[in-house]
Amino acid sequence: MHEVFLELIDKLPDPDKGLFEEIKKAVKEIRLMKSDYEEVSLEETKKQISRLQTRLDNLYTDKLDGNITQEEWLQKHNQWHDE
Repeated sequence: MHEVFLELIDKLPDPDKGLFEEIKKAVKEIRLMKSDYEEVSLEETKKQISRLQTRLDNLYTDKLDGNITQEEWLQKHNQWHDE
């Protein structure tokens, strides 16, 4: 999509070359910001998944060791699994 937009801008008449260059520059900067945001969001999501998986693993161990009741296990398991 980004490339298509830049191609269309390049095909427009050139009444003010500077304006089109600024538009292209802004589009590229927006794309970089979006890419950075997506990367940060993905990393945060991966961290959250890892934390929840660790909690679920520990919860399972606590259940096997008799440290928590079936009700406690089920409640926490469902909560963290849903997250």
